[in-house]
Amino acid sequence: MPLLTQATLGGLDSMIKIALSFALVLSGCVYIQPYPEEWGKRSLHSIAGTYSNAGNIDQESKKLGYNSYNLHRIFWDKPNFNPDHIEIIQDNKNIHVHALENGQIIAKKVYAYKPGEFTIERSGTDKGAVYHDQYRFWKTANGLVVESDSSGVTFFILPLVGGDKTWLLYPEIR
Repeated sequence: MPLLTQATLGGLDSMIKIALSFALVLSGCVYIQPYPEEWGKRSLHSIAGTYSNAGNIDQESKKLGYNSYNLHRIFWDKPNFNPDHIEIIQDNKNIHVHALENGQIIAKKVYAYKPGEFTIERSGTDKGAVYHDQYRFWKTANGLVVESDSSGVTFFILPLVGGDKTWLLYPEIR
């Protein structure tokens, strides 16, 4: 049986480092769903309107077990209320968001608005994971469309990295 020399151990150490590097790169998943064209042409001009708080998720994401979530959870982080509708009022500088319950405003929030683009970003930690969520908004003839981009990392022996892009549609209340 050959003796392990320092040179052999050095080579073994390098191989372990290379293997761990590949494991780090390969330990994760990404899910990207294209925009469901049947939801209609997206407009950036204005997202003003009153929308159902309950949304629909694109069919391909639903098949994989993704669930839709209520619109107010995008505007308010960890809210303690669950409104019927969300009203969005837009002027040249701000987006005013009202949570409505039985037609009454129960919560308000104001976001700065840059013409042609409205995005909400949120980062943080939750249950040992670090995450970043980004939501982009458009209006279609069918309602408010939200593109949800999420990514995160957690540690379970090795770091696990993941990300997804899904689409949500919140019907407009007319």
